[in-house]
Amino acid sequence: MEQPRRSLESIELEGEEDITGDYDAKDNDKEVLLQHDYTERLITDATAKRTALKKSKSKTVGFGHMPEYKKLANDDDGVITDTDETIEIDAESHLKYLRKKHRRWACLKSCLFFFLCAIVLGIIGAAVYVAIIKNKLGLLKPSSSPSSSASDSSVSPLSKSLLSNGTHDFYPTTIYISLDGYRPDYLTPEFTPVMWELYTAEYSTPFMYPSFPSVTFPNHYTMVTGLYPSSHGIVGNTFWDPDLHEEFDYHKPDHSLDLKWWKGEPLWVTATKNGVKTGIHMWPGSEAPWGNDKPEYVDKFNGTETLDRKVQRVLGWLDQDIDSRPELILCYVPTIDSLGHQYGTVGPEINDGLKQVDDMIGAILSGINDRNISLIANVVIVSDHGMASTSNDRLIFFDDFIVPETVEHTDGWPLFGLRPYQYNTSEQLYAEITSARAAVKAQNDSESESLESWQVYMKDDMPEEWHFGGPSGGQYQNRIAPVWMVPEAGWAITTRQQFEDYDHDFRPKGLHGYNNTDPLMRALFLATGPSFPSGSKIEPFYNVELYDVICRTLNIIGAPNNGTLKGQLNSLPDGWMDPNPFPSLPPTADSGSSDNNNAVVDDHAAGDHGKQQTNNHVDDDDDDVGDRGKQQTNGYSDDDDNDHASGDGKQTTKNHTDDNDDDNADEGIDGFENRLDDLTDHINEFLDKVGSQYGEMDDV
Repeated sequence: MEQPRRSLESIELEGEEDITGDYDAKDNDKEVLLQHDYTERLITDATAKRTALKKSKSKTVGFGHMPEYKKLANDDDGVITDTDETIEIDAESHLKYLRKKHRRWACLKSCLFFFLCAIVLGIIGAAVYVAIIKNKLGLLKPSSSPSSSASDSSVSPLSKSLLSNGTHDFYPTTIYISLDGYRPDYLTPEFTPVMWELYTAEYSTPFMYPSFPSVTFPNHYTMVTGLYPSSHGIVGNTFWDPDLHEEFDYHKPDHSLDLKWWKGEPLWVTATKNGVKTGIHMWPGSEAPWGNDKPEYVDKFNGTETLDRKVQRVLGWLDQDIDSRPELILCYVPTIDSLGHQYGTVGPEINDGLKQVDDMIGAILSGINDRNISLIANVVIVSDHGMASTSNDRLIFFDDFIVPETVEHTDGWPLFGLRPYQYNTSEQLYAEITSARAAVKAQNDSESESLESWQVYMKDDMPEEWHFGGPSGGQYQNRIAPVWMVPEAGWAITTRQQFEDYDHDFRPKGLHGYNNTDPLMRALFLATGPSFPSGSKIEPFYNVELYDVICRTLNIIGAPNNGTLKGQLNSLPDGWMDPNPFPSLPPTADSGSSDNNNAVVDDHAAGDHGKQQTNNHVDDDDDDVGDRGKQQTNGYSDDDDNDHASGDGKQTTKNHTDDNDDDNADEGIDGFENRLDDLTDHINEFLDKVGSQYGEMDDV
């Protein structure tokens, strides 16, 4: 039979019995003491085990779960079985866990706080750094000397740091002046001595190309955005937007100044974003509500304002304290354009206007010198387009080729952009015009010159160089009419009824808006100041480059645009020749007058304008020509004929005159024949002398 299991206590007692040999009360007391010692050892062991288990991670997070050490204590032969003690251990562990969790969350919050502070400080530091970089890098510095190398066509860097004229602090300043309708060949030493000096001695180009169409609003907005009209949205002085179902008309400022028309970023917005204060005097488009980026000063258009008032306005801005003084000043001058429309491109009225505008420019430059800021302020003088004289002999009658009632909208002028009614497609309209043109030519050969003086285009077939329609057009091509009648410079489209209303005397006497590369549409560019090396001659360029040129003088980075030179204009190559020179026509008359105010000049035929060699192209008004004077000149002027006629390459300084009498044509032919006879006689006399001396030549 299996022996009952004996406990450790009984074994030890048996050992004691073997030693003592009997069992009495003392032995019983000893057994009790042993029992007590054994219990103490178990308690000590349990306490040690519990302490060790406390150090291990509990697998529970609340009172609803039993920690691992509790389970182990229960597995220990039932010695530690006090439930209250176990709960006490679990509560203590959970409390420590919560304290530890709280410490971790406090640490996390501190880290998050410092992280956010670091981000904020980083943003502030980055903003300060960018401001420092903009103020230090790539900035324009004053020219080392007025006689900077003419071969350096780039705009010199000018520091944005504070400058001084000796008595007042200034920031670098740019004055941007537009002379509407001012052709570069208007420059002469007699009528425009101040601007002639700028052209010959300062920073200039023979001419600048406007954008197509060569009219005021598209080009003025191009000159402050660097965008072609089809990219900035102002595609004409008047046009229809089929998406808005509205017409833009510059005669209606309450409607045309809505920002929905004006896209891109103009100079005044770019300047304001870069902390450059701006003052604008009557520049087209500046009156629109530009919101937070609006200029500090904007003068509304006033067609009656005098040139003296414009001078006072510009110089008045320069006299303000530095905190309110504009650093970019834009000034619009419509004088020459208005006179050109009213009187044509030559005559005493134009001459007087040229003198007045030259005096205005001179007054501004004198004011700059008087204030001792010629090394601080840049002056840039441009025009938006040229001008061509019209004639009763150069008219295209619209109603000879199309029924006006079939056209819903007509855009532009002197170009005609045609939008047919819905019942008539653009292709049908184009076909009607071309077939009518062929029919007129077949019936009347005398109309051949008129028929060859204009072209008809579908929008998608327009020349790529115009950047107006087709693949080179911009995102606002929907504002461009689908069919266009485009006359050559000097020709005008009208109706027979309108011509009757004019009493058979077409007006206006001068027009623009033609092919932007036509010599008569060429624009002006002159500059002086610390950013423009004196004596530099610049290769002709397109006016989309002007935006970056102005930005560079102000040390600011412009918005994306269509310019490609990034403000770095190219020097005029040695031996440069005009890529589109005027063909010569025989003279039609010789007024024989040296009075420049009475000399007769026509855009369409040129006579002998003196014997001095010159590069000045000639502008003739109808059919008569006169002597432009005897001064040698290198100015540029244009010919307004269908053939773009000019003089014989020996013109002298242009002195504008006017004669609209077409009856002198026969006299002009007779005068030419008389000159030819005189020239033949001189040649014969010369050959006679040579032949008599050498006995080898006969009379011719």
